[in-house]
Amino acid sequence: MREDELERDLGPPESATVAWRCFDHVWYLLAYPDVAEQVAQDGFESVRAFYLDHGRQLGHSPNMFFDETWYRRRYPTVESAVAAGDLASAYMHYCGPGMAEYAPHWLYDDVTYRLCSPDLTDDVLVRFACANRYDHYLKSGAWERRTAHLLFDPEAYLTGLATQPEGASPFAHYLWNSWRRRADDRTSIYFDAAFYLAANPDAAEAVRRGEQVNALHHYLLSQSGPPRDPCGAFSESFYRDRNPDVLAAIRASQVASGYDHFLKSGVFELRAPAPGIDLRAFLAAHPKVAAAIAAGAQRDAFAAVLRDPPPPPAPGVAPEPLAPAARDGRVDIFGHHAAAAGWLFCGWLAPDDAALAGTAHARARFERGTLEGETLLARFPRDDLQGRGIGVVLHLAAPGRDIGALVGVDIEAGGLSWTALPGEDARPHRDEDLAARLRPVVATLMPGPDRARLAALAARRGFSGHSTLSELDERIFLEIDEVIACPPGGLVLVGWMLAAPGVVRAIRLHGGGETIELDPAQFLRIDRPDVVETVGAPLGLTEPGCGFVAYIPAAGGPAPYLAVETASGEIGFRGLPPARLRGMAAIRFLLERFEARYATLAPVFDNVIGPAVASLNAARLAAPPGIEVIAFGAAPEAPVMSLVVTLFGRIDFMEYQLAFLSRRQGGAPYELIYVLDDPTRRRDAEALAASCLARFGVPFRLAMLAENRGYAPANNVGVGLARGAYVCLLNSDVFPRMSQAMPAGSDDWMERLTARLRADPTLGAVGPLLLFEDGTVQHQGMHFEPLEAFGGWMFPMHARKGWLPPDGHGLLPAAAITGACMVLERRLYEELGGLDEGFIIGDFEDSDLCLRLGARGLACAVDLDVTLHHLERQSQAGSAQNWRMNLTLYNAWRHERRWGASLAAARAAPVHAEAVAAEQRQAEETGARPTKAGDNKIAPATAPRARTRRSA
Repeated sequence: MREDELERDLGPPESATVAWRCFDHVWYLLAYPDVAEQVAQDGFESVRAFYLDHGRQLGHSPNMFFDETWYRRRYPTVESAVAAGDLASAYMHYCGPGMAEYAPHWLYDDVTYRLCSPDLTDDVLVRFACANRYDHYLKSGAWERRTAHLLFDPEAYLTGLATQPEGASPFAHYLWNSWRRRADDRTSIYFDAAFYLAANPDAAEAVRRGEQVNALHHYLLSQSGPPRDPCGAFSESFYRDRNPDVLAAIRASQVASGYDHFLKSGVFELRAPAPGIDLRAFLAAHPKVAAAIAAGAQRDAFAAVLRDPPPPPAPGVAPEPLAPAARDGRVDIFGHHAAAAGWLFCGWLAPDDAALAGTAHARARFERGTLEGETLLARFPRDDLQGRGIGVVLHLAAPGRDIGALVGVDIEAGGLSWTALPGEDARPHRDEDLAARLRPVVATLMPGPDRARLAALAARRGFSGHSTLSELDERIFLEIDEVIACPPGGLVLVGWMLAAPGVVRAIRLHGGGETIELDPAQFLRIDRPDVVETVGAPLGLTEPGCGFVAYIPAAGGPAPYLAVETASGEIGFRGLPPARLRGMAAIRFLLERFEARYATLAPVFDNVIGPAVASLNAARLAAPPGIEVIAFGAAPEAPVMSLVVTLFGRIDFMEYQLAFLSRRQGGAPYELIYVLDDPTRRRDAEALAASCLARFGVPFRLAMLAENRGYAPANNVGVGLARGAYVCLLNSDVFPRMSQAMPAGSDDWMERLTARLRADPTLGAVGPLLLFEDGTVQHQGMHFEPLEAFGGWMFPMHARKGWLPPDGHGLLPAAAITGACMVLERRLYEELGGLDEGFIIGDFEDSDLCLRLGARGLACAVDLDVTLHHLERQSQAGSAQNWRMNLTLYNAWRHERRWGASLAAARAAPVHAEAVAAEQRQAEETGARPTKAGDNKIAPATAPRARTRRSA
């Protein structure tokens, strides 16, 4: 919705067809009393004009059914868009895309309303002209006293009122009175306003100042901040610590808080809400409650606990004094602090020794790993130890990852050693929770060399959802243009960074409780003259390669963000946009970003592009393809050979190929399987297939894939449908015979090639001599040579390409043969796993298959007595774009990493050198020069192919 449309749409409440799509000037003046002093009149138009001109920038809401502040806090990406000027307000976002999935108000939860109203189908919304479920709730559900938030029970609210509301739903009545009276009316058994205000003096002060209207309002608006408890029987910190999956869900914005998770699912799983509260034991001790829950008369056990809470500890009973354990010490508080880029451990060691004031080395042992390194250490007094030990705080720089429960911390300092075991209540804490627990301790640290650094580390503020790079003393510009998820856990970051040399000490990725330090030396660097010109040049930052593509193989889980540490020790944060691209769109986006040659090629693919594209392609092909097979004509019952032809783009070649095959007379029975790997051409292919059957009478099957998968997957699908003892991988632009002038042996080519395989058990695959339309050689086998411009990788080269055919006959052995026409036993193809689908679209799959045959001791060869015609690559639609070139290089990289070493060793062998020398002598004797243009798989996209007739 454009801003001008929004203005026209913001009419008074009485004219609104959707309750939250209006401007309520009476409520607005009630909610923002300072506005009354800034408007000339308190009428609708004057107040609305103030909202449009100023209120939106101040974070005001247009009516009581939409809360601007809550929406921005709940959805940080919206807040970022508003801060960047891309949105005039969060309300404007909700009026557009947010209406479908986002919750607009702190006291409305769409998941809860949907689950509590199973009768509310899409048909109901359409029938009653509701914009969404929230619109239905305001129009009907709230009046019917339906539940739309677990902290607002209409019945509980109405029970506490002296008089029942007239002319308003309980929900609307509560909201209006919250702003009018700013009172804490009871809304649910699950929230204790008195407890909350007593436990959070800052909340009581915020309500007193009018920043929030009551305790519940403050609590729900504060869920994205430090943990706060809604009642005495639930501990937010305890619940998060005991349930790592909950913390991950909070960071991924799947739930608003631990309490949100507990009320929606944890309570039914009987998870513990706080120390000392065991819901399973409670139900076992209260069978009537368990029966009421089973009968649906009561929602959950926690509500029963709240009605009959366990007795508090007896007054005057203090916990037992801490006594030193037999093994040197204890860890009371620990956890990873993302902003401090390491782990903090707090506890005590005995005895108190002066050696603890020096440089220390720590080894933190966990169930599934060990963290070790030099550590900062500071001491603080522990009067409870009565001189038998001293309190210590340690900082160990190490990434944050889940490696199980803490086993112990070994500390070495001044030639002495200690071991601190975790205390009974020691559980990991993170970030703000950890900092809050350590804050009182840090204030009492004793003088020492590490005191100031430890205090500064512990005081670092964590990521709050907003970028803080601009607040650093040093000028650092970091933008992330695209985030690409690489399943199962990898991530690609595409962006740019400008900073003076030496300013950035470290860049770390945080997410899901994990911390990963990034190495800019491993990034793919990209020139960004646009960034240098517009951002860098005015500040003297002129690094042309400021753009980058970074691959992180294990990205740390949901809701990731970046932390940048400066040389002076400051920390700035940068949030990441959500991952948008997937599959081939993501692969193409990456491959369009760069050009690499010579020595730069290998690190680009080894460190970034190779693993990222491999991951994206594996995810793209993870689900089995959707296939529809249509039979055109009746295929033979027992075919000897199955021809598998993939189609993409140029489906018209099917017509020509079938025309030539229709001229075949007699011979062994065969079946023909076309695999359409281009869903956009489905209807055209069906029509053409029916026409071809009517005209040429050649039976075949057409297998149509629901999505474009690529050459290797399409061939594997076709072979999976095959019934012949032999399979022939055949390109659609390979034809049996073009004219009577073609060499003999074209009509019975299937029988000849299968006969070669039957006659020689050491022969794994055989192909024909393939000729261009002018009679020169297109393919008579491949050998491998390193190409310096492409990293020295081994590329398959087509010998004698563009020459006249050789005078020889029989089989010509080759290291590999082309998949344009390759025949082998179907059993063998299946044993090898078919073509490797890790090669994308179509390059190097054939040579890889041949080399796998060679690894089994089976040879490949070209039958010089069988000739077919190949137009070469005209069956592939598309142009020579940069991304397609880089895709070929990706396939070359995959091929090189698998076969490069063995191919280089084979090339250095004497027999290879002798063969090369013989070819050179033959060329010198005839005066011919083999053309290099078109010799390898990259050349067709980069150079014209020489087509001069040559004699050999």
